[in-house]
Amino acid sequence: MEHRSVPFWSWNGMLTQNELDAQIEGFKKQGMGGFMIHVREGLETPYLGDEFIERIKETVAKAKKEGVSAWLYDEDRYSSGMGGGRVPRLGGDAVRAKALSLTICRDYETDDTIQAVYQASIFGNELLSCKRISNWKKVFSLLREEEVYLVMRRHIASSNEWCHGETYPDNMNPESARLFIETTYERYKEAVGEEFGHTVPGIFTDEPSIRGFQEQLNQPELTWISWSDLLPQTFLDKNGYEIWDKLPYFFFLGPFSSKIRHDYWKTVTEMFCDAYTRQIGNWCGVNGLSFAGHFCDEGDIVGSVRHCGAIMPHYRYLDVPGVDTLCEQTDESLTIKQVSSVANQYGKKKVITETYGVTGWGLTFESRKWIGDWQFALGVNLLTHHLALYSLRGCRKRDYPPSFNYNVNWWEHNRVMEDYFARLGGVLSEGSVVRDVLVIHPATSVWTRLGQDVLTAEWRNQAGNTEELKAYNREFNDLIHQLLGEHYDFDLGDELILQEIGSVHKDRLLVGQASYEVVVLPGLHNLLRTTYELLITYLDAGGSVLSCGEVPLCIDGEQTPELQSLFEHPRFHQLHTKHELLKELGSYAGRTLSLIDHNGQEADQLLCMRRELSDCTVLFVVNNDRESGCDVEVRIKGSGRIEEWNPLTGESWEKPVQSYNGDIIFQEHFGQADSKLYIISRSREITLPAERKWGNLQPLISLGPVTRFTKTAPNAIVLDSCQYRIKDESWSEMMNVWQAQQLVREKLHMRQVFANGNLQRHFWIHDNHENNGTTVTFRFAFHVKDIPVTETFIVFEQAERFRFLFNGQIISDKPEGWYLDRSMSKLKLPLLLQGENILEISCDYTHDMEIEDAFLIGDFALDSNRCLVKEPPSLRFGDWCLQGYPHYCGSMVYHFDLDVNLDEGNRIVLELGPYEAVTLTIKVNGQHEQPIPWRPARGLELTGSLTNGINSIDIEVVGSPRNLLGPLHEAGPNPTWVDWWSFRPTGQAYSPEYVLRPYGLMGQIHIYQIAPIVNA
Repeated sequence: MEHRSVPFWSWNGMLTQNELDAQIEGFKKQGMGGFMIHVREGLETPYLGDEFIERIKETVAKAKKEGVSAWLYDEDRYSSGMGGGRVPRLGGDAVRAKALSLTICRDYETDDTIQAVYQASIFGNELLSCKRISNWKKVFSLLREEEVYLVMRRHIASSNEWCHGETYPDNMNPESARLFIETTYERYKEAVGEEFGHTVPGIFTDEPSIRGFQEQLNQPELTWISWSDLLPQTFLDKNGYEIWDKLPYFFFLGPFSSKIRHDYWKTVTEMFCDAYTRQIGNWCGVNGLSFAGHFCDEGDIVGSVRHCGAIMPHYRYLDVPGVDTLCEQTDESLTIKQVSSVANQYGKKKVITETYGVTGWGLTFESRKWIGDWQFALGVNLLTHHLALYSLRGCRKRDYPPSFNYNVNWWEHNRVMEDYFARLGGVLSEGSVVRDVLVIHPATSVWTRLGQDVLTAEWRNQAGNTEELKAYNREFNDLIHQLLGEHYDFDLGDELILQEIGSVHKDRLLVGQASYEVVVLPGLHNLLRTTYELLITYLDAGGSVLSCGEVPLCIDGEQTPELQSLFEHPRFHQLHTKHELLKELGSYAGRTLSLIDHNGQEADQLLCMRRELSDCTVLFVVNNDRESGCDVEVRIKGSGRIEEWNPLTGESWEKPVQSYNGDIIFQEHFGQADSKLYIISRSREITLPAERKWGNLQPLISLGPVTRFTKTAPNAIVLDSCQYRIKDESWSEMMNVWQAQQLVREKLHMRQVFANGNLQRHFWIHDNHENNGTTVTFRFAFHVKDIPVTETFIVFEQAERFRFLFNGQIISDKPEGWYLDRSMSKLKLPLLLQGENILEISCDYTHDMEIEDAFLIGDFALDSNRCLVKEPPSLRFGDWCLQGYPHYCGSMVYHFDLDVNLDEGNRIVLELGPYEAVTLTIKVNGQHEQPIPWRPARGLELTGSLTNGINSIDIEVVGSPRNLLGPLHEAGPNPTWVDWWSFRPTGQAYSPEYVLRPYGLMGQIHIYQIAPIVNA
């Protein structure tokens, strides 16, 4: 179970143990190694209350019984540190997040928030003169017309609903984390501490930040920086001068700008690390708990400084450092390289990724592989899926989907993905990664430049270097991608980490457990003095430094001629372009794995990792291009037998190779989003079968394009428009269901629930409301051309709380069963009528209710006018949405007959054409089921499953909840970010037409007859 995923299990409703236990069993059955309990939007059992803690205890007991892990998560929603609001409630203003603001004015009134006042002359970005006023409480007239006051004020964050009626904490104050430990970590220890390090292996902290002041801040012209009451004294202790002496230069350019900015960011980095991450990490270590988590804005060297000071130093104190990779993309390689570098340097075996969030309900298995392979090639080896939703009721289905739980139609197929990544994670957790290049991370260079632009309209400036640093961030990320594409694997070296564990041994630079042949300076502006001294020592010992682009001007934020001794060292090499750097690197750190394309260049769409174990070498190669395949020559430094291991099937075979000049050489094809796992074995004792290749391909027959089919679920029509009335009022006009609920709640003076992100439900739903019990009715209409011959059901969330009237007839039956999610009750309808059918759903409305779209399900199709008609007898290749199934949430099984004559020695291969699906499976003659989770696996040998004569071929094409749950009316079919707003578009973002994703077999299925070629 060590290498199997642990999804974020979204505890987001009224928790019952029977439901929790059933879902745990489902996680285990579908190949997950456990779960990570993560409170999310919609929780109705009060957080950390007695009932909640009882659910924790029993859930851990169930996990222990099932042999899976129960990870903890340390916050109510996110970001971590609030303790669900308890920390600021207990600690008061001392531990609430703070800011220091700058006001530019010609006059001011004194108040208790003022910390310092300066008399200054400014011109655009420049601070021409500046003098601190010691007795600022006595306001006097400015001496010259061009002078202004610079007033620094301390602010305490305002309470807000996201922070549970409180604020984020001051994470530079150790008292905040102490209270966080007391209110959250100790509470869990009291409940399940005996299982710490066993059934409960660890706890996850999520996106703590020093910018808590900004939560729900709506003052666009407020010019502010993160602050703590402890900062002035700590700054003085660390830097030897008062922060007030030079602080105005944080907001303007001048002779002290680089120094104050550098010293501010270095100080807050160290304060945050010590106060929060180190303190919690120490507590976890003492209590036998692995500390895991990730931080804010990891993929942006500027954003990460604003939130954390620096990202990488925090990973020192995490046992399982992690990242957050959102969206359906593989662009944020910097994010992965930062965390995997620290893991390599400190010998941390596991690196976790919170992944797949905001990709939407249509995420495919191929996309999961593509996103996961990219991360595993760069150093991740453990997945936590975002999210496994406990319930889809109400707002919860819009909480950054998809869900990885029973409430998706493809859940029964999920294990194939878990087995794949468990095998891969197991292999890529062993041995040590080969990375001979160290790239100095530019965090301290960002420190020297990053100030704060003045935002007040009258005095607006760009002295904070925001735009310049955006370009700097892009340049550095580009370098990361180019190094990876040229197959020079590398680690990043954070300067605070170099200060702590950097050393020189012979001609190599050591960082903890890692050792490097060459150091790269990627266009730096600054070095810490400790880094400068380490590099000089390394060069003197025979090491090599390659500098690309700008050379550092500053040491510790101050320009100094000392750096000339670095630049003039004979082993320091100044290069001007990335191209020169990449060319020169080969002279100092030769590739241990080369992947050469048809142009004789490194195939830059391929990513790779090499790991050394005592008895073998592991190589993982990924095609990061999901649109195109490629053919390459693989050259590997070393010797031995080459085995290819298939993480999808668990099979392995020996590859035919050649050896030349110390290299192992062979040809390889990588399909779209493909990957290969190679093992160089130094053992001769194990005999594997030879790789079987297809040759002499002869077309035999094509299947399709029209065929019989079977649904695995009822068809559906989404009823997302309705009228409403309150009591006996007139019916409203027709509108979206969510808008009807919005107006109802507005008229009843109830808290709105159409948007996510407000006060958690457990704070208010248990209270009475003066308008609870008001009669509200919602009226839906749909049209029927052909009356279904089988039963038809209406699906409505929590149907047991409502009364149903269908075509004037009261439905007295009780709900029976559920559809997709156990909150979505099914109610059988009386016989449908030709023409218009009216369904009225009424209730005694209470403020805890959430009214959602209704679904009509059954055996019917829909015509182009969304009228119910008879189902077609067959499907054509192409989008099934256009053939009567626009909202279908299930699989279509396409049935084919294949007549073959199996001559001796012949082999029969099936190759799928294009398709749109979450995943596919193929059965031959009702058995021998084989998954096809991604396009590189779409060619299958059928020989062993066929018989002479007629054979049945059943291809299950698995759809998704995307066209049922939406977003259905967001203009543009492929949003890159799917959150609650995507489901509630208005104005130009709204499309009155249904915006659907296509599903189905899209092209011919080819059957080939081939003769085998066996390579010895």
